[in-house]
Amino acid sequence: MGAQDGGRDPPRAVTVTSAVQQGSCTLTRSIGRTAFGRPPSLPSRVSCETLARPWGSAPQHTILTLMPPRPVYSVAKAALIADQIRRFATQHVHQLAAHHANLDFWIAEAASAVQTIDDYHRRFKRLRNAQVKWVREHDTKISWYCPICRGGCEFGPQTPARPRRVSSDDLAEARDDLRRAVRQYLVRLYHAELINEAEIREHAERVGASIETEDLESEEPHEDEAR
Repeated sequence: MGAQDGGRDPPRAVTVTSAVQQGSCTLTRSIGRTAFGRPPSLPSRVSCETLARPWGSAPQHTILTLMPPRPVYSVAKAALIADQIRRFATQHVHQLAAHHANLDFWIAEAASAVQTIDDYHRRFKRLRNAQVKWVREHDTKISWYCPICRGGCEFGPQTPARPRRVSSDDLAEARDDLRRAVRQYLVRLYHAELINEAEIREHAERVGASIETEDLESEEPHEDEAR
């Protein structure tokens, strides 16, 4: 069950609390552009909830509430793993040695995140084609939130817009940032003598990170490592 696909009357606002208590289902949709455009100050998503009502009762009412934009999974996954691995690289050597015990796990996590980003366009194409096919075959119409009408737009319901993909620049930046974090961690492990040159290059290759000759040159030891 979700937001209504048609109907002449615009949705009437009711409280989220009453909807939840009566057993609602929730759908999250991107806010569509209205005939007046979308003010840049508005969040990019709304939560649409529909009250469950007995057969033959009043029409269902759609709840439209503003909510903050959600990060894209492919980018968020890479960022989360990058932040975690980057933190390992800055810890004391006894902590570094502890994380080294799980090195294979974290390299596998990073490689998985890179693969998730690399596969994004194929997944998005399947998602877009499936949605477009459904909308066409079912003549789907949606009343989007309108800041001018303060609810369902008077020009609606309208055909839903096609899904919009994440920019290639955002995906590339997430991938590169993750690889930089892995490189930083591996270089720290190498200089702490927890891995050798063959191992650092093998692990770096799994995520597509580059290890330069300069990375392997001797450097001032970490304060913990000098003791």
